[in-house]
Amino acid sequence: MNKKIKFGDKMNKKIIKAVLAIAIVFCFAAMPISGMIGNGIVGMVKGDEQAGGVVGNMAPVVETAMTTGGDTVVYNSGSDSLTFNASIRDRNREDDIGVVDATPSTCWFNISSVTTGNFTNYTIKIAATSLSGEANMYNSSAAPADGILVLSSTTTDSTQGFQWTCLATWGVGTDYIANLTITDNDGESCYTTITFEVKAAVKIVGIYNYTGLAVFKDSPFYWNFTSTYPGTLNVTSGNMSYSYSTNPAENYGYDNATGRQWSYWLVVNNTGGVSTQAFNVSFSTAGFTNETYPGTPIPTSDYIRFEYYKTTALTWANNDTAPDAAKPSVFSGTTTYIADGSTKYGVTGDGTGNAKVQFTFDGGSQNIWIRFMVDTPDPCRDATGYTCSYSMAA
Repeated sequence: MNKKIKFGDKMNKKIIKAVLAIAIVFCFAAMPISGMIGNGIVGMVKGDEQAGGVVGNMAPVVETAMTTGGDTVVYNSGSDSLTFNASIRDRNREDDIGVVDATPSTCWFNISSVTTGNFTNYTIKIAATSLSGEANMYNSSAAPADGILVLSSTTTDSTQGFQWTCLATWGVGTDYIANLTITDNDGESCYTTITFEVKAAVKIVGIYNYTGLAVFKDSPFYWNFTSTYPGTLNVTSGNMSYSYSTNPAENYGYDNATGRQWSYWLVVNNTGGVSTQAFNVSFSTAGFTNETYPGTPIPTSDYIRFEYYKTTALTWANNDTAPDAAKPSVFSGTTTYIADGSTKYGVTGDGTGNAKVQFTFDGGSQNIWIRFMVDTPDPCRDATGYTCSYSMAA
């Protein structure tokens, strides 16, 4: 028999369903929209969490390739310079290479030559506030945070370019290379190079006699006297003096045209073309000595004197004969006498006390002819082969 449902029971069930529906609506109303995706409901996100990402490292690149302002020749005078310009850009900012005053061990600027073996290396400072034997890579003033570092020899951005002075001891060559290498903190590198040439500022053309004939062409440094006796004054390069007189007018080896006939002359040219280029001729202070028969040396310090003259009638290396206008036998210009250290026979020395004398050109295309005179001591050992090393440097 079916049980009868009372009206009150049906009403209770409807009320319960209505209450449940209202509760569900309130739940959805309280839930953040971000927690609802599609037809489903996902995990909830806090409002203070952050999104993430990674910026990758990029290798530095050459912003401005190495240049020297168009001049690719430097002379080994000891004072001639080249200015190397270059800049590097790092897309990860300048400090990806190094912070201020950092000296990264993998960054450097060097100059080298395979032919001559000359080499010099400069460490790199980043945006340096002080420098000592280093090259600076400073922040470009136009945009300090643009990632660009500029090569310089100063600690400010007012002077761009690294100024390098060629040493007087460096040999001539066409294969010199300047190389700038920059490496960032992640080990990524870039470099830029330029090739330049070192030329001689002054050059020994050779040794010539009074008539302008080249002598001892196999060695232009062979500059000698042939014979002398103890106590002889002003022995000339090429031959001895013929008088013991200290009076220049009476001594053939000194201030006398006759003495020049027996002299060998060192001819030097200002190859670099600098009209006021200076150079030194230096004799060993040990003097003229003889290795086979050691004895009394012939001193050079405070003893050597020089006669020289300048001419624009150029004598070129390996020429067998000098041009007529350049020969001592026909030279009619003014000759000059100088002493190396002290005043001798009315000639004022340079005050150094050394066997060194400086000569200075006064023309951009000029040769200087030089002969030397030295006193032989008394006593002095008789022997052949007295020699004395000398050098010529700008």
